[in-house]
Amino acid sequence: MKYKLSSIGLCHANEKIYVSLMGDDDSQHHFYINIGGMNVPDLTIKEIEVMAIMHAQESFNNCDC
Repeated sequence: MKYKLSSIGLCHANEKIYVSLMGDDDSQHHFYINIGGMNVPDLTIKEIEVMAIMHAQESFNNCDC
């Protein structure tokens, strides 16, 4: 499945970002991603999208679904 970034939110004082991805099957996936040590304003949207997609793939690979 392919994903694209739908939205980005900042929470917990620069420790986490909230991201929403949309799958090519119109599914929606929402994640909190720990970003400790990174400066959010320095991240590009593409970098955040890559982190979110990697997070989704890892989560689905570890799923017992």
